[in-house]
Amino acid sequence: MESNLNESKISVLFGDDIAENDQKSLFQIVINVGKGSANQQANTLKALTLNQVETNNSLIIVFPCASEDQEKLAQKLHDLFNGTAKSKMGEDCTWAYSSGKIQYQIVNTGDKVILVVRPGDDIEALILGQVNQFLDLGIKEIVETQQNKITLTARSLNTFGDITNLMGEGNSFFSALLKSLKVDLVFSMDQNLLTKVVQVIQLIDPSLEQSPLALIQYFKSFDIELKFSSTDELPNQIRTHLYRKQAQHGLAISQHLPEADKQVWREFTKLIEPGVEIYVTLEDIAALHIKSDLPEFSKQFLREIGN
Repeated sequence: MESNLNESKISVLFGDDIAENDQKSLFQIVINVGKGSANQQANTLKALTLNQVETNNSLIIVFPCASEDQEKLAQKLHDLFNGTAKSKMGEDCTWAYSSGKIQYQIVNTGDKVILVVRPGDDIEALILGQVNQFLDLGIKEIVETQQNKITLTARSLNTFGDITNLMGEGNSFFSALLKSLKVDLVFSMDQNLLTKVVQVIQLIDPSLEQSPLALIQYFKSFDIELKFSSTDELPNQIRTHLYRKQAQHGLAISQHLPEADKQVWREFTKLIEPGVEIYVTLEDIAALHIKSDLPEFSKQFLREIGN
């Protein structure tokens, strides 16, 4: 198949520029679509999990953890699935496990506790059926023969401790967050696959049809860079949308999360070190990798959920 590669970048900067690897906080999502990339991640995860689990078609969460806390963290994870954790989250996880909707394993590696969640046979068949329908839209050969990649990276010169201090000075959460933030969206994808991905995203959220995302499918190999010194420079419509979302999310976290679930999160965040990573690998199809380095995030999180 003839290559129709789109190599593009969109960058949005708030505050001063952030040099490569000069950030204090990092959050990154990498999506690779292609048989080679999927198999490579699956093999990497087999080594990471000491060859103890099946890594294809699994959700894998890697929790950095001090050696003296690993047994405690592993037990807390077990409690979510065995009915011991008396919380809504624990009830949901226990139901999913006991009904065969999911399977789980926990692996201790010495400096990490790894949670591996696999769908039950029926759920796995349903998911793969939906994925194969998507591949049958004319992109199966692209996935089998080409490597496609999307990387979304958010970096900041502030930690969540700094953001907490800024909020204490009267700033809203978004104003504090956007004092220093650089977001880069980079993709190297076959144009036909990119168009299909955008269309699927729009089906999930129709409002995105009116966003710049919709234009990506019509342009090939571009580089866009936007810079704002503060949120005051944002268009009024965007600024209003951000603050409305903040109010909605803040209300959901502080008022609607049951106290038992708050307690579960408090216990987890006391045991987990910065640097949590998440992996999902669809066999021979795609690989998702989310990594974070967010110092003091747990302190901010505990503050937000109403300590």
